[in-house]
Amino acid sequence: MQLRNINHTYYIKDEDTATKIKLQVLDYENQPFDLKSAEKVEVIIGINEGRLLTKEPALLDETGVLEFWIDEDDVLVVGKNLVEVHITTIDGRLQKAPSKGYYELILSRSIDTLGANVTKVTLQHFLDEVERTKQDLTDEVENAIGYVDEKISQMQSDVQDAVQYTSETVNQVKQEFNEQLDTTVSNKMTPFVEVVNERLAQKANKDELEVERARINNLVAHAGDTDGNAELLDIRVGWDGILYPTAGDAVRSIQQFMTLENQPWEVE
Repeated sequence: MQLRNINHTYYIKDEDTATKIKLQVLDYENQPFDLKSAEKVEVIIGINEGRLLTKEPALLDETGVLEFWIDEDDVLVVGKNLVEVHITTIDGRLQKAPSKGYYELILSRSIDTLGANVTKVTLQHFLDEVERTKQDLTDEVENAIGYVDEKISQMQSDVQDAVQYTSETVNQVKQEFNEQLDTTVSNKMTPFVEVVNERLAQKANKDELEVERARINNLVAHAGDTDGNAELLDIRVGWDGILYPTAGDAVRSIQQFMTLENQPWEVE
């Protein structure tokens, strides 16, 4: 679809509210498009940054021809303004002309506004810009929050992995240390225990030998006067290898040995 300028209006001065811009919409076969059969027709004026102004044009009798003008409070910028015609059909479809590029309307300054910043901004345009800025900021904040949440989640996961790894490492080190300690103690203590057991065995054998020797010496010393009482003489040799004067003294020594802190041993 194309736009054809009917009255050759390509330029307009600032604050010119009388000049009318007439355009004709042509279809894809370069024939006039019947605008009156459409549900809605709008003229959209904007710049590269987006829409500035929406106008409802007048539809003329000639097929496909419309006209519009710039009102005092309309938004325009000094320089090139881009124009499109949006056509909404009865069945709700949207067509835009021209299909390629834009119709360009050049706004220049009038003598009265030379040296001034000539850009008209309506309240609605200002509110739209504020809303767009708010939405942009909201999107940026949400993106930042999402990024921070993702990083926090990743950090928590990394910390949990580190704690788990540290715990497993500590447990492994403790186990290896205990095993090494048990091996070391066993290696060091085994020879010592063997020596102690050997010496205890030797000491027990020595004590028993001394007892037997005392018994023999006692029997030999009284061999001539036992008169058949060798057993009685044997009783005089105590449990500790000491030769007591009488058998009773030897027996009483056993009683003294069996008493711990004046408490006799209990024999079951």
